[in-house]
Amino acid sequence: MNQVSVISNISLKHPNVQGVIEIAEEIVAENRVVTLDNLYYRAKRKLKIPRRGLKSIIQYLVNKKVLVDQSRFTRNSILSHPLREEIYYFIRDNLGVHLSTIRRHFQSENTGTGQLVWHLDMLLKFNYVKSIKLKNYLLFLPKDIDDEAGIIYFFLRDDLNFRIVKLLLEKKELKRADIYKNLAESRELVYYHLNNLIDDKVIELKEDKFVCINPKKVLLIESIIKDLENISKDKLITNKLK
Repeated sequence: MNQVSVISNISLKHPNVQGVIEIAEEIVAENRVVTLDNLYYRAKRKLKIPRRGLKSIIQYLVNKKVLVDQSRFTRNSILSHPLREEIYYFIRDNLGVHLSTIRRHFQSENTGTGQLVWHLDMLLKFNYVKSIKLKNYLLFLPKDIDDEAGIIYFFLRDDLNFRIVKLLLEKKELKRADIYKNLAESRELVYYHLNNLIDDKVIELKEDKFVCINPKKVLLIESIIKDLENISKDKLITNKLK
């Protein structure tokens, strides 16, 4: 079916839009694949909507990720699978978690990698989650979470990164050598983490060789640290970055 421009007064609450969604869910309940064509012809028979308006509604639902062509699901039914629902809420509860951590968690529940990737792909297609490529990591976030916040959550889920950033919030600025001395970790390990944080603009290396939190991100970082501190230790999923 050719794409058509979406008319301006369409919304998800509109009765005609709801009618088309209900027909799509009928097709899903029959364990059939929803295609844009079979949805169009069934809706055309059942609903008194002009051809152009019906095509606009269907395209609108595709744009909103309520429908995906050639799928056995609608957005309303995508979380009906218990494992897929569990994966989604795991991502919501562990903002900034990366793929290998998700894999490690669900493999402990005897979920194969292929099965896990398929469910993640379904959540991506229907706009429940999004992925961010950050160097060698693939991060997953709920669709409504800002990318920048997700990246900071990703870094601060690592224990050493968390301690570095918290120290800099407390001291305002420090030389790199003073940071590793304060943290009682090896110079090599601390510098590795500092370089990653600098590369991704979580912290800044000033001209005088002092390191500080990126001033544009201080409030966001403070908020995320409070959030992570409020999560009980037995529920906090940590990222292992080296």
